[in-house]
Amino acid sequence: MGCENQIEAPATMTLQTRSAVEVLPMDAQFVGMVNMEAMKKNTAFNPFETMDAGNEISARINDFIETTGFNPEEDLGEIYVAASDLDENAKPSFVAYATFDQDRLSTYIEQNLDDRFVRTDYQGITIYKAQEDDKEFAFAVANGNMIVGAAGAETVEDMLDRINDKGASLSDNAETMALIKATSNGSSAWFVMRDIADKLGTASYEGDDPMGRQAEQVGKAIQDMAIAITMKQDGADGRVIMQT
Repeated sequence: MGCENQIEAPATMTLQTRSAVEVLPMDAQFVGMVNMEAMKKNTAFNPFETMDAGNEISARINDFIETTGFNPEEDLGEIYVAASDLDENAKPSFVAYATFDQDRLSTYIEQNLDDRFVRTDYQGITIYKAQEDDKEFAFAVANGNMIVGAAGAETVEDMLDRINDKGASLSDNAETMALIKATSNGSSAWFVMRDIADKLGTASYEGDDPMGRQAEQVGKAIQDMAIAITMKQDGADGRVIMQT
């Protein structure tokens, strides 16, 4: 895996990346993309196992997969995730591209929706939302190849507004977009993390492992990081960009 500290942005992004960044929130501190089709090139890696990571982002994606009814291993294309942080207060949102019949999928959802969910209408699009303890999850079939979801119906409404060119989006964040452009073209997966040093703040490593202390020092020196992964049948190539 290569490591760089300079951004060299390619001339183009994929159509889906250009579309997704127009929908995701401008102030996201973490952004990532996983291309499910590309991930399956590596026969030793099951991308769906990674969705059982136990964190807030994985939990929201699993809610979406369990509710929508289509076969994710066959139908899912690219999934984009954005979050304000990486802890339990992350407030993630996602854009999923998939192959589906919009009417059939909507009918399936209506017939099989979990009792926890209630329906609201927003500008002619049905938003499905559920409350569990103090957590809310909502999603909507935005069009014939896109499903959007987030930790809250208001966030989904904002995403639907952005599809109609209303409101600032991630595409308006020049610093984050520079990192996305540098890693997204041709990658099977990529991840961008902003303001890492600021988030670590004065936190200190409490263990005895010298490697842990070194990792802490390195982390506090890094402001932004971008990771690009390209899957192959027998492994993966990686590239890391770090900005101090």
